Amino acid sequence: MVGRMATNNRGAAGPSRLKRSVTNLLLTLFSLAFTAGLAEGALRLYGTLTNSDLLQASDLGTDTRGSMAPRSAASGRYIASLPSTRGFDPNLYWDSPPVTPDNRPIDPEDQARSDAYVAAGLYGPQSYYLWNEEFVKSTICDADEQHFQSAPVDLRTFPAIDGNPHPRYRFPPDRHLPSGLSTNSYGFRGSDLPLAKQPNVIRIAFLGSSQTVADQRFAHNYPDYFGFWLNKWLEAEGSPLRVEIINAGREGISTTDVRAILQQEVLPLSPDYVIFYDGANQFGGSQQLIRTEAPIKRPSMDDLIAPRHLPPWLVAHSKVADLIERAYDIYVPRPLDTNPPPPHRFAFPATLDENAPDITRPDLPLGLSTFVTDIQGMAADAKAAGAHFYMSTIFWLDGSELNSQSDPHDLLISRHLKSLFWPLEPPEIRRLINLQNRVLQRIAEIGGIPLLDIASIYPRDHLLFRDGYHVNADGLRLLGWIAFQHFLPSFAADIGNGREHRQSTGQDRPPRRISLAYSVFHQQCRPSDDMLARAKPLQLEGVVPAGGNAMITITGNTMTGRVSSATPWHYIGTLDLKADCLPGGGWVAVDLIAGGDTIGIGLENKAANSFLTRQFVQPQDTLQRVSLPVKSFYDIGRFVVQNGDVRTPASVDIRSIKVIRSDGAEPTFCPDAASAEPAKSAVGVDPLELRLASEPTAELIAKAQSAPLALMRAVPGASLEREATGVLGRAETPTQWHYIGTLDLPADCQVGGGWIIVALRVRGDEIGVGLENKTGSDFLTRTFVKPQDGLQKVVLPFRSYATTGKLVLQNGQVSRPAEAEIESISLVDSDATTTGSCSFKATSASTP
Repeated sequence: MVGRMATNNRGAAGPSRLKRSVTNLLLTLFSLAFTAGLAEGALRLYGTLTNSDLLQASDLGTDTRGSMAPRSAASGRYIASLPSTRGFDPNLYWDSPPVTPDNRPIDPEDQARSDAYVAAGLYGPQSYYLWNEEFVKSTICDADEQHFQSAPVDLRTFPAIDGNPHPRYRFPPDRHLPSGLSTNSYGFRGSDLPLAKQPNVIRIAFLGSSQTVADQRFAHNYPDYFGFWLNKWLEAEGSPLRVEIINAGREGISTTDVRAILQQEVLPLSPDYVIFYDGANQFGGSQQLIRTEAPIKRPSMDDLIAPRHLPPWLVAHSKVADLIERAYDIYVPRPLDTNPPPPHRFAFPATLDENAPDITRPDLPLGLSTFVTDIQGMAADAKAAGAHFYMSTIFWLDGSELNSQSDPHDLLISRHLKSLFWPLEPPEIRRLINLQNRVLQRIAEIGGIPLLDIASIYPRDHLLFRDGYHVNADGLRLLGWIAFQHFLPSFAADIGNGREHRQSTGQDRPPRRISLAYSVFHQQCRPSDDMLARAKPLQLEGVVPAGGNAMITITGNTMTGRVSSATPWHYIGTLDLKADCLPGGGWVAVDLIAGGDTIGIGLENKAANSFLTRQFVQPQDTLQRVSLPVKSFYDIGRFVVQNGDVRTPASVDIRSIKVIRSDGAEPTFCPDAASAEPAKSAVGVDPLELRLASEPTAELIAKAQSAPLALMRAVPGASLEREATGVLGRAETPTQWHYIGTLDLPADCQVGGGWIIVALRVRGDEIGVGLENKTGSDFLTRTFVKPQDGLQKVVLPFRSYATTGKLVLQNGQVSRPAEAEIESISLVDSDATTTGSCSFKATSASTP
């Protein structure tokens, strides 16, 4: 009985225990949900009240929205020791410009676009950029430019002025944006101003990138402080004048963009002063100055930040999830946080004096030659408009200022510097920074440009910085103060001399407003399924092995190609597409499986000395499709499959190759070369094009101009030496494609084209001779010359002086040291009536 009753009690306890477990589980889940909800609400309320991000307080610094900054701010310790203009109360440093809240509602579409970008792991503010249509057209289908292809919303574009792809973007006008940015009717950050200047108003325009426009969450930027204190000084002096500030800064832009902003958007507003500060976005290319045993694998900031563990949509919409992700980013160590840099050698070119750089040379490292040209152009543009132009030196941390790798703030700065300069050590980074500032100082000295030498004074205090370059809100206040104190003496002198307003040039135009209208951009970067279905596959049997160690086999519907050795860039096979009679452009689509290592797929030009387009495919087991864009079928030569920058043998299985027209019409293949000329005439070839297809006549050659060989410039890692019969050029190491020397072509002719004829002797291994385009981003034409004992002649045609850049001498696909002795370089115009109208001009002292 007792046993039976015990059994019954156990049976009754089972459902009761299960019920309690379920109840406890539900209570636990409810408690977690309730706690998470409270935390979410608290974080959102905190963010609303402070307009800041909890984990980024050290990034933001002190960003007061009141009228006074707390005197405990890190910048305060430096004020007493900094130079201060006599008669100006240094206590005014603690005053802040008044903040007028932007009560305009955020456009729901702007918010939706920003949310979509953030959810996709992209930079939110880019979602509402107005992109330059020409810039988008030139990059949207580029395989290396992933931003536009991965954009989760449509692109807004504005029509380029005179076809100029710069500036690459603008801010939308008259908007209160989700990032916190408020724009005026000109699309600039800040309050609005009338088109025409009012009496007694001095307009000061600030040019630059992210340090100028500042973090969009900040209440103030350094031009705000600058203008605020300048007006305080004018008021104290009893002057009737007042200052209006134009902040034309935009994050992530180059100096070429900045110059376009000055020309197109700022000068039409008749500024009296133009102040340029920045240049960090062109501070790259340091890899060219570093020698290591293994290739440099420089990490990106994405590599240095932990992989995401929570879904992007959750992080985008939940403050708690965002806080968890940020904490993981900061506190979980990465290998590069503690690993020492690998052995390396860092050196500037032997011909460069880093303490007194020659800014006229066209091959300055770190992209500084473009930097110099742009700044000198800005100064000339401002002067032509009657405005005073000022420039500044810029400041960075180099890593030696950091106290601890365990401090989250210092760790983020360290990671930022490594993403830009790895494997350089702080003293080497400092040499790069000093070189850029010495170049800036030389530009100012040679051009007679007033210089605000901010870098010589600004404290290298990590507490003022958000990363290796950008300062926090407290640091921006100090930047504004130092710039203001440097500027004030000359400004006061201008007022005393009556020169504070822009000087009339005799060609003054009334103030004008550029159109800020935009439209939605549509571009097809890949053929549609319908186009692919209509295209006919080419016969894979037509692929020709490239010789050497290359092997091609056909099995069923698959062509397999490989090179038996792991030789970088080695051709595997080529195919004559027979498509040069087709009108317009389109694509060549290739279905393939890459194995082993990287495979290159590309289209050569007709001369087979350069690629019109090329993409590199990483190995994977599944079928991949590569769509090579073709602007004009008439221009394309062979289809090429090759090794990439391989370390191990690579192979490729190609399933199909299709030529696809962009108009959707079914392609018909062209006749063979023997009957190709009539087809060329049918599509209307330019007579100049036909003339350049052959070598120049004896009459034209007789009128050719000889280029002074002394104008050739050696590049870093190479040398040019004067010989009895010419100039001997060689690279220090047998590195494939390494540049040896360059020569600027005459730029004072803007019509017609012609030929460059180079007479040279090549020894050791092959040498490349080519002509770059104007931007130096690609070759217009290039020929590779094999070594032999006698003199050889290279004839390089070019269609237009306006689009042709430098003549380049470089290594080819070398396996041993190569050198070229150049006996002569001649310029031949395509039109006998214009020959001699262009001439070579020295831009600097000779190298040989």
